[in-house]
Amino acid sequence: MEKKKIVFNIAVIIAAAMAAFALNVQYAACKVTDTTMGFFEMVKYFVMDDGKIVWLVLLILFCILFHKTYWNWQIKNSKMAVFVGFIFTVCIWLGYHYSVYRTVLHVFTSKKMLIINIVMFLGYWILFTAVVDRIYRFLEEKGDCLVKEISPGLKKFFDSSKGKKLVPALILLGWSPYLVVFFPGSTPYDSMYQINMFFGAERLSNHHPILDTFLLGGCVKLGRMISGDALGIFLYVVFQVILLLIVLQFFFKVIEEMGMNGIFRLSCLLFFSVFPLWGAYIQSNIKDVIYITGLLAWILMVFLILKREDCSTKMWVSLLVLSILVCLLRNNGIYAVLPTLVGLVFVVSKQFRIKAGLVLAGVLSVYLLEHKALIPALGIDTDSTQESFSIPFQQTARYVREYGEEVTDREKEVINGVLSYDKIVKDYDPDLSSNVKWSFHGGKEETKEYLKVWRQMLFKHPEVYIDSFFDSSYGYFYPEVALKSRGMFYFDIRSENKYVLDYNYSFPKQIRQILKDYTTLSVEMTGIGVLYNSAVYTWMTVLIAGFLLRIKQKKYVILTIPSLINFLVCLASPVNGSIRYSLPSIIVMPFLIALTFYLAGKRTEDMRLEYNLKNISDEKGGKMK
Repeated sequence: MEKKKIVFNIAVIIAAAMAAFALNVQYAACKVTDTTMGFFEMVKYFVMDDGKIVWLVLLILFCILFHKTYWNWQIKNSKMAVFVGFIFTVCIWLGYHYSVYRTVLHVFTSKKMLIINIVMFLGYWILFTAVVDRIYRFLEEKGDCLVKEISPGLKKFFDSSKGKKLVPALILLGWSPYLVVFFPGSTPYDSMYQINMFFGAERLSNHHPILDTFLLGGCVKLGRMISGDALGIFLYVVFQVILLLIVLQFFFKVIEEMGMNGIFRLSCLLFFSVFPLWGAYIQSNIKDVIYITGLLAWILMVFLILKREDCSTKMWVSLLVLSILVCLLRNNGIYAVLPTLVGLVFVVSKQFRIKAGLVLAGVLSVYLLEHKALIPALGIDTDSTQESFSIPFQQTARYVREYGEEVTDREKEVINGVLSYDKIVKDYDPDLSSNVKWSFHGGKEETKEYLKVWRQMLFKHPEVYIDSFFDSSYGYFYPEVALKSRGMFYFDIRSENKYVLDYNYSFPKQIRQILKDYTTLSVEMTGIGVLYNSAVYTWMTVLIAGFLLRIKQKKYVILTIPSLINFLVCLASPVNGSIRYSLPSIIVMPFLIALTFYLAGKRTEDMRLEYNLKNISDEKGGKMK
């Protein structure tokens, strides 16, 4: 036993040293560029010179953490913690290299750098596994902490009819500075383009959802008939405000049914009212707000069907309608809905599988009817090459930038057939693909030829394509990075030559600028700035999905699918780490947190009940003896 303890303590110290080393390399600004430095000199630099105090403090903290976590630790009971820890390690390792060096190739420039990175990777993996395991243990043992009522006054308020009416009013009050100062509403470029399409100034295209295009354009047309463009824009803003308030009221009703305590419900109220993100977006007529509103309502309905044993036909019809709306309000909505509904068919109670299958079939039928029959019949343009080829276009631009001298005349001619060859190198920005993709001008034949050249270049320098992909997307999985795209807000009225909206803001620019500056500044504020971090929501989703699998609540795991799918969509988005593209994951996160504690609380309660029954049984057995 003593020998086992000695070996264990040595292993803990080594593991803690590796984890502290990894953090020190990353956060103590100890970045080695001198590859002629000996390996032990590097180690000395990291742990003895500039970073020695930080390293020693971390060493002590990690020794304590690892000793508590890994003593009598069995991997068979912590497989999910190991797996989630591995995912977090890959995210942090890739993100670190792309945020600092814009590539991972330097890792292989010398054996010393390779060894350092192996130590970093293993150190992080051990650390994240321990942290995730401690979080999961806490949830298993204290999972009812958000279900237990610790503030009866708050619970009484939220449960009362008066409180239920005040919640949407308080949320609206939090949004009101933005709604008032930016009255009647902001119109960004995408919305202006949709209005152009509605009025015939641009060819009607499904690049933006047709349903939202007609809704926005219809509001502007109605406003113009009554008063002017200002009224039309305001009608759309009012519509999305009312819609989101109704869905948020539904959300509070669901978490009340889940038994969430007053403290959690107050936190959700503050999140949706005071957090500047929502006010900043609700005053704009950007298409994302209505989509995420429908998405939240849809996820809540899926949960209620999973939770209740007596699902009415009305609930299934509601699920069908909401599923169709989510698909119609965003072109990639189908990718969130379809796999979730497929999962629902398999995990729902047997008596409801036919109904779940009918919902799935109904959604597919409407989606195919729209895209294969209705849109072509109306002559609506469906060419989305510019958007769908965002990743390959970026890869080509980076290839030309780094290996332009190897590009043949034939390859140059083909690339020039779809992109402006001489501009793409200058326009290439790893954090923003719009500059490159906007130069797209090719047809179907030119695009086919381009794909052939793209594949040929892939085999010549695959590392360029890998670097291009991760360098344009690490903001969605690496929390420790400050990207300008995080604060992606819309506080302007975009006008185009083809169609100009005739309206202005009611408040002067100086006042609008104050609120605009505050919102932009909040992205960098300590504490609240974390809520703007796209990667945080990615990590939270993975953490929650892992926990649900660990406690064998597999049927509820499907509720994390939309957020996981949205992460994949974000990886292919034109902007690195944009808060706008993470909105679907952000709006459902309070619900996913509530779901986690609801299921953990139920598990804790069941275990306590089982323990008490066992004690009672033992006592009765003792008395009989």
